Amino acid sequence: MKKNVIFLTFVLTLICACSNTANEKNLDVSNKSGVDFEVEVLSSEAELDNLVVRGGDNVVDWQLSKEFCELWLEDGYFAADSVLYDIPITVYDSEGNIKYYEFRVLNNGESVGTIVGAADKEYGCPVLYCNKNAGYSEELKDLYDNALLGEEQTVRLVDNGYPTVALGAVDETKGDSMEFMGFIDIESGDSLDEVATYISFDEAYNNQEEYDIDIDWEAQKESIDQYKAEGEAFWEMAEANKGSIATFTARGSSSKNSDEINSSCMDKYKTNKKLSRAKNIIVRYGACGPTAAGFVLDFLAANNYKTNAWENMNSNKKRTNLYSQMKVFKCGDGEATWPSNLGNSISEYSAYKVVSSSQTYPKQSIANNLPGISLRIFGSGFAHYRPVIAWRKNGWWFFSWPQIKVFDLEDNKSPSGSWETYIPVHHFQCYDVVKK
Repeated sequence: MKKNVIFLTFVLTLICACSNTANEKNLDVSNKSGVDFEVEVLSSEAELDNLVVRGGDNVVDWQLSKEFCELWLEDGYFAADSVLYDIPITVYDSEGNIKYYEFRVLNNGESVGTIVGAADKEYGCPVLYCNKNAGYSEELKDLYDNALLGEEQTVRLVDNGYPTVALGAVDETKGDSMEFMGFIDIESGDSLDEVATYISFDEAYNNQEEYDIDIDWEAQKESIDQYKAEGEAFWEMAEANKGSIATFTARGSSSKNSDEINSSCMDKYKTNKKLSRAKNIIVRYGACGPTAAGFVLDFLAANNYKTNAWENMNSNKKRTNLYSQMKVFKCGDGEATWPSNLGNSISEYSAYKVVSSSQTYPKQSIANNLPGISLRIFGSGFAHYRPVIAWRKNGWWFFSWPQIKVFDLEDNKSPSGSWETYIPVHHFQCYDVVKK
């Protein structure tokens, strides 16, 4: 496996022009809370505008991104009278490149969720995530109240295996650059030695021998090359129509199309009290692999599929057996399992098995009202597995893309799961749960 170490202290050359006075802002946080406070801490309109001016051809104008996110807001995922906050919160990667615009969704003045727009044209589509994550104002307030952040300190969100984020503590010393003096866990305030990053398909393609993945590399590369070409054409047309995106997208037969292939699996999750929990979206059986496999078994048991002895075990016994059967091993500071062992426990306790999907989503699983599993890979070489319970195709006019609804082990701020755009550059494999 590969190991990319991101050092605690490094210079982050940002693509925006940063003010020398940023460290002198000296926030007064004593009586502040909510989304206004969060945006004041984590973003600024001047920074967003400078990203467009200095960021190069690949940076998406935040106002263009907002137009698409406003269209997405009409999808019905949030209450009809919901609106977007005026400006987004920026999320950077570990190299200092802008990656995401997080637009908070407001209802009656309160943040109720997030629509995430692409800030990098590499993604090839304008909207990447939609979830009920209301933001980080409470976590930020706690950090300030407990003196884990100073009111004079500038911080920004940093990709830590998105949708998980960390805080980057910034010491601005130059007119157009920032220096991260370290990374901070946004919930605990603990220092982080490194942040997690997903690798791109291109990087994995050039190092195929390092990854034990059942994948047709050449077919995937061909799909990605086509995706990039379509994305380039899309952004060219989008930029030409900035300011009138709603009109631009309505030129076809319909302004918005949403084709959810099968929601029965999601409906079963929502209505089954054994599975649907307000504060615990899925039972955590340790690492992400056992958690994903355990979710599949819990789903089968809760919906009266025969699962042998699984439903009679307590959580500790389930975890022990998952780790043993899936051959989970220590890898650096974490734990991992190879994709070839992903389905071992599912096969042991049920009449089902796990097979690789040739589709961009676990089509057989969803068609049969069963969950599937998605695989992404961290830069450290770790495989990251998430349960998938629904699929849909979204977009406008000639351009559309698939989304999957996932439960992420690390994303506990969206108890109903997150809609995530399937981007072939960063997603590697889906797995179907099928009868033996």
